[in-house]
Amino acid sequence: SMADGRAVRVFQPDADPLPANGAAGEEQGEYVSVAVSPDSKLALTGTTSGAGVLWDIGTGTEVRRIAGHRGGMTAGVFTPDGKQVVTAGGDKSIRIWDVATAREVKQIPDQAGTVRSIAISGDGTRLISADDNSLSVWDLATGTSTQTWKTPNPIRQVTLSKDGKRAASVGKAVYIWDVETGKLVKTLDLIGKDAIV
Repeated sequence: SMADGRAVRVFQPDADPLPANGAAGEEQGEYVSVAVSPDSKLALTGTTSGAGVLWDIGTGTEVRRIAGHRGGMTAGVFTPDGKQVVTAGGDKSIRIWDVATAREVKQIPDQAGTVRSIAISGDGTRLISADDNSLSVWDLATGTSTQTWKTPNPIRQVTLSKDGKRAASVGKAVYIWDVETGKLVKTLDLIGKDAIV
């Protein structure tokens, strides 16, 4: 949970709440993103200062720190094998990091704007990124763009289907996209409408 933007708290449904780690509140900037590793052992937090911190979820201690983004680390995600993390920042870059060493492996610079959200396909081959008004698909191994398209309105978050064939983005509505063509498949918009729940 990052409700106050200052502390990372881990909740376990069948256990007593774990105490907040004091170090979390001492981090420069506020927390703006969080991701959990596929094995649920690590958490990655991104801050407005651009720092990324890898945390041991079991102990609540900092494992290592990644640094490189200017303008805040706006998003982060683990690769499916958990060996790398991909981060995005206010500096209009996407960066790939080795989890074991916290070293930068690759940088994908010169995004159209601040990258707001990123997601990785289940097989780890594709990355999708969302800036204010466009979505881009990347070959994760080479860092090259395979598809970019404009969106009807600013995007807040994006996700990929496990097979990487469909993307969903949310802004003023939820949009479902064909990743190969960049074509809009469906718009889901129930805000302000009667809906059966």
